[in-house]
Amino acid sequence: MQDYFGSLKRLWLISQLMTTKGAWLFTNFLKGHTREVDRVDHEETTLIPFVIQHLSNLVQEPSAIIDNIYLGSSFNSCNKETLDQYGIRRILNVTAEIPCSYPDDYTYKQIHVRDCRDSFLESYVDEMYQFILTNPDQPILIHCYMGSSRSASIIIYYIMRRYQKSYDWAHAYVKERRSSINLNINFAQELQDMEKYQTIPRGVPTPHAGGLGGLDVEELGDLDATIS
Repeated sequence: MQDYFGSLKRLWLISQLMTTKGAWLFTNFLKGHTREVDRVDHEETTLIPFVIQHLSNLVQEPSAIIDNIYLGSSFNSCNKETLDQYGIRRILNVTAEIPCSYPDDYTYKQIHVRDCRDSFLESYVDEMYQFILTNPDQPILIHCYMGSSRSASIIIYYIMRRYQKSYDWAHAYVKERRSSINLNINFAQELQDMEKYQTIPRGVPTPHAGGLGGLDVEELGDLDATIS
């Protein structure tokens, strides 16, 4: 019976999220905003496989990335059982369309960014980076709608800045831990330009909570050789 009601709750959450997202997309369509997005990994697919993959990405569990940081979706962010299961105390909401579900129970920061052709992140990255560093011993969920583009871009930026890694290295590192990430090409280009023009602040990294996924120096060397 508990599993039955748990399944009903998950279906209700999914329907609420898709209704919220659909209404937001329709409103912006009427305003003339395009939803077409070029992505780093572009794959042609038909409708049914696309919907199945979309739902699969939406409901997957949060992915542990680095330094008490979890990468997740809007489904994770509005499921209190999941948040408590992973010990989440802080939530960085990188969307314009998904509300903060439990403002009395968690520490939130919301950045109102859309995931479309005219969206950019660079003006917000330092603000989000500083929020991530606040109370680093408390697990944090960083999410967008599906946990694949906006939120993934922020975590890639975090690794590039805190650990002085290249975009390619950081992207591969995150993708290894959440294979469904697929960045808006604008966000990817911004990160690559920040690296190219050296606009990312540099400092001595001070790893905590296991640093780069708990990897030791030899493992980091192996990853460097593989990714570079």
